[in-house]
Amino acid sequence: MRPLYWLSSSIFLFLRDWRVTLVPCIVIPFRWIGAFFVMYLAGFSINVLSCLPWCLPWAWWWTTPS
Repeated sequence: MRPLYWLSSSIFLFLRDWRVTLVPCIVIPFRWIGAFFVMYLAGFSINVLSCLPWCLPWAWWWTTPS
């Protein structure tokens, strides 16, 4: 829940409207599902190279002091 809180609050601080904030908070998970579905249809495997763009921000976020 902590990453979802930071994601939604940072989007809210940028957009300054809670109704407009709902759109990216709902669309981002569907975009991830769609990306993996297209990878599945194209025959790509989920390996380190395809997960690297997701792993780097999460690793940076977990290792920075709060």
